[in-house]
Amino acid sequence: MRGRREGEQGMTYPLEMRSDLPMNFSSTLQRIVQQLDVLTQTVSVLEERLTLTEDKLKECLFNQSQILLQMRGEEKDRRIERVEEEREGESGSPVASA
Repeated sequence: MRGRREGEQGMTYPLEMRSDLPMNFSSTLQRIVQQLDVLTQTVSVLEERLTLTEDKLKECLFNQSQILLQMRGEEKDRRIERVEEEREGESGSPVASA
């Protein structure tokens, strides 16, 4: 390959071993790597928070559905009681004794 010294082909070296790189270039690359590490950690924390939020949302939706079912059951019970009361009023005696 052109531009590489013999023995360098296909090999990688840590930045510290590459004396042909300008110092400011290697420090810039190190800074970029540090920033990428911070970004990776930030994304990891955000993913964890998103997962916790999704779990809480599922829990809230489940609780909401349970409350709605309970309210529907109570409303159904009230309708049944009203029908029974109406029957009692029409016959003059309780339905159970008829």
